[in-house]
Amino acid sequence: MEQLDDPNKLLKEHISEFKTQGFTVFPKTFDETWMQRAREIFEETVNRIPYQEDTPPTNLINLIEHVPHHTLQAITVPKILDFAEAIIGPYVQLESITYRRIPSITKAE
Repeated sequence: MEQLDDPNKLLKEHISEFKTQGFTVFPKTFDETWMQRAREIFEETVNRIPYQEDTPPTNLINLIEHVPHHTLQAITVPKILDFAEAIIGPYVQLESITYRRIPSITKAE
């Protein structure tokens, strides 16, 4: 997995953004190959886990249990781990990692 770092955005900016918006984005953290595999894993997992109603979920929880290798790659990126420790403290718990799938938007939107 190639990590494409964004050196222009500092940890303190991510923390500030998180405090004001409730989320922050780490652009260019993962390459397209890694992201494509994440999309495939999401679909595979959705198809394997029963869900209610006709609409598949947009969130998958406990992914460390379902796909540990890929999930651990995502959370052991130093800047993401540093961010988690800054928000949560030095004892980051990993058991409830959630993947959220939302539709992509175009630059025009």
